[in-house]
Amino acid sequence: MVTINKLIESDKIIFLKTEVKDVDEIISIESQKENSNFIFSWPKERHIEAINNPNELHVTIRDKERDSIIGYVLLSGIGDTHGSIEFRRIAIKEKGRGYGRESIKLIKRLAFEEEKCHRLWLDVYDDNYKALNLYLSKKFRIEGVLRESRKGQNGYRSMIVMSILETEYEPC
Repeated sequence: MVTINKLIESDKIIFLKTEVKDVDEIISIESQKENSNFIFSWPKERHIEAINNPNELHVTIRDKERDSIIGYVLLSGIGDTHGSIEFRRIAIKEKGRGYGRESIKLIKRLAFEEEKCHRLWLDVYDDNYKALNLYLSKKFRIEGVLRESRKGQNGYRSMIVMSILETEYEPC
């Protein structure tokens, strides 16, 4: 496994800075039905823009044992003067294997220990119960609801805003 772009790792997974060659696979993961219902899809050009933007961190998640891409993460606000990083997106190819839970641990470590942020925040669709419960179990707190703030194919959807502060972060 090439680790020149390594950001952080656990026993199971590794976060690498995304390379342009990985974008097609990431778009494929993003477009899976179980992912596309809950995240905003980007065209290839926008993914490449994020890879090259110093204020965004586009991360490829790899399974260490199989050396394969299993998902990706997008963080925004890197270097923000207020110390607030947006956990913009996560998409995992294979559900039920603990990759999401493991990734949340690494995202928090990356944000608080590496980037020295004060606040890590996200928004999640109010009907994405699996993700909502995962974030709550990982000590994110609900800040509020953006009522019917996104228009989808079946009408308007609400978003729940959640965050965790550096004083609430517990290293794993």
